[in-house]
Amino acid sequence: MKQKSISDLLLTLTNGLSPAKNVPKKQLETLVSALTDVLQHQDISEVLPTGIIGNFDKINALSKTVQARESAVHKLIEPTTVQAAEQNVKSNSDYRVFRREVPVKTSQYAASVPKWAAGQAVDHTLGPFIDNFGKLFWFDFYRRVHYVTVVRGTDLFLQIPIRGFLSAHQHYVLPAGSVWIRSQLITASAPVGAYTGLKIKGGAINFKNPVSISSTSIIIVGGDECELLLDLDQPNVLSDVSTSTGDDAKNQNIQLPTKVRIICSASGANILEAADMSLETFGTAYKFVKDNTIAPIFDPILNRILVAYHNNVAIFSAPADRSDLFQLSETADIAGNFWALPVTVSAITQLGEAAGIGAIALKVKPGLKATWKNLEKAPIQLNNTYIMSEPGRIAITAIDAASGKANQKLNLWEENNPTKKIRSVIDLQYGKHFILLYNSLSSGNETIIIINTAMQARIDRPVSADKLRLKINALSASVVFYEIKNQGYVYVQAVNMMQQLILAQKAVGIIPISFALSNALIKTTPVDDFYLFGKLSGKNDINEGTVVLNCPMYFLLPSLPDPYVTNYQPFNYRGRDQLSNSNSSHISLAPVVQWAVPTAPKLTLLFVPDTTSSDIFIFLENNHPPKISTTHLSTANIVSTITANDINAPTQFSSFSKIKTPEELLQEDAVNTEGLRSFFNNAINVSGESIYLLDVSTNADLFGVGLGFSRQKHEQLNPAFPLAIIGIDLVTDAFNTRIYTLPQIQWE
Repeated sequence: MKQKSISDLLLTLTNGLSPAKNVPKKQLETLVSALTDVLQHQDISEVLPTGIIGNFDKINALSKTVQARESAVHKLIEPTTVQAAEQNVKSNSDYRVFRREVPVKTSQYAASVPKWAAGQAVDHTLGPFIDNFGKLFWFDFYRRVHYVTVVRGTDLFLQIPIRGFLSAHQHYVLPAGSVWIRSQLITASAPVGAYTGLKIKGGAINFKNPVSISSTSIIIVGGDECELLLDLDQPNVLSDVSTSTGDDAKNQNIQLPTKVRIICSASGANILEAADMSLETFGTAYKFVKDNTIAPIFDPILNRILVAYHNNVAIFSAPADRSDLFQLSETADIAGNFWALPVTVSAITQLGEAAGIGAIALKVKPGLKATWKNLEKAPIQLNNTYIMSEPGRIAITAIDAASGKANQKLNLWEENNPTKKIRSVIDLQYGKHFILLYNSLSSGNETIIIINTAMQARIDRPVSADKLRLKINALSASVVFYEIKNQGYVYVQAVNMMQQLILAQKAVGIIPISFALSNALIKTTPVDDFYLFGKLSGKNDINEGTVVLNCPMYFLLPSLPDPYVTNYQPFNYRGRDQLSNSNSSHISLAPVVQWAVPTAPKLTLLFVPDTTSSDIFIFLENNHPPKISTTHLSTANIVSTITANDINAPTQFSSFSKIKTPEELLQEDAVNTEGLRSFFNNAINVSGESIYLLDVSTNADLFGVGLGFSRQKHEQLNPAFPLAIIGIDLVTDAFNTRIYTLPQIQWE
């Protein structure tokens, strides 16, 4: 991969990041170096979450503070990239990385663990890092292991740890490591291309018939089968006793199966035997014995294969809840007991060490209720709920949580109100159907993830051109509350809000917005994306945070103080309200409000291209000035007393020249004008003007400005778009502007 490409990728991932509190400053340099290695072979689409980000990364990359830091990031990137290019980096080709956005690792949330990493052990983590908007990021590195693959025909169905020289035997002793089995052999309902991993202390594999060897693979015939006898290695986890956050996970006792026997044949992988399990959580003790009458199934909500067990307790209760963030109440009948095995969708050659040996999952019927810190009109009813426990973690998944009136207000910055002290507010309404994910970690973290809740933002900035507040209503938003060692954080995200209205047949509420600058008018769709990041304190107060809006633009109209004239007719793009998910609206206006203290909010307006294509210039270049052409020039308005006889009459200079006709003079002027224009454009590497604005406040000596936008890589205010907004002024770089005067002769 070319150096420039690696540099661009590094900027995408690290630009604007700085080490969070208590993270060594040197770690950013370590991150850049590690990513330089990994991005040589890993596509960036595997590094970033999919499907939930909206336009946030583009907005963040264009923020003023990010650009100010860019040079510092470049200083880190340049030497490592050059070194990587020279050495053709191979040292970290076994690593893959993912940028995580929450403190918990769960494959149930796309911004936490990707499908290709579910069930794999993290080799090491760098971070957290904090971005310009106050959002935290962790970078998890996964290391591929080189094990022996067992192959039946073209089916690479098993990976096992065998050390040393590989030779053909029917019996192999397995050392400590990881065993990976193709998941669809355990249950046909598992995803295609998925594998299930188990961490082992040791074991053995026995083949029914002789095998053959090919490189690092054991080849068996189609009808052959093998037996796995595995001593499972339950992970030991450390607990952070310096904080009360995550106490429920710290105080649980869990014992997963210590041994398992699996027969792998062409028709499937049959878990014939698995040792008993035990669990003590929320003050209740459970004992589990494998149920051989029920076949394993895959649950897409948990992203786990569920192996059925019997349980000695019929009712789940939570009388000993220790969390300050999240509390359970009431009881519910237990509908199922399972050994929950993770599923990784990845090529077998890309697998790393298994993260563990699964979890204990209880499926409970309706009856449980929940509440969390500062929730009004609680509790929430938990329907179709799973309680899952593994070493160091408790996870509660309610796929059909419900509430009639539960709500929560998040207090933002203080508004500019001379009569009383009020704050801008976000209202969260928890309705009849939403998804609730709660995780308690013994490392001192707790996380609540709520998907599909209604959100309304009542904020005093920005306002529209008629000085009205913006209407910001999302039918479906995602909310994340989490605590790290007793410090609370909140993220709120609502994307594609207009599409939500269209699908709900409420498009009548989509009304364009006009924003007035000192020298421009901007017309946009309603707010389409909304993001909030902040630190929680007190009763839902966010005393430090950032709100980001995204409004796709219809048009931008530059202006001068009246009276003025212009050749510019704004191209009226159809926005996302008319073409949902279309690329027809190429530019967005992104208002950003940041506050370090509630009394000092700061509003910034950004232009954000939806594409890096040169199509964004079409947004501005609708009125190309006509090129000078002599094919249709007329001499009717040319005042000349030169007659034909005058033209042909001999003169003092007739030996050197001939008097030219008016048409020839016009042709010469056109060529000279074009030459001067080309000389000017080439000297500053720009194109001709496409927009003219002329002050006509006087009858003579008129003064105007022309705008011609460069498509070159200049150092400019906004590298992705030739215009920017500073304060309430529309600005551009000087090389995009021309001064012109009328009438020309009076200014010469």
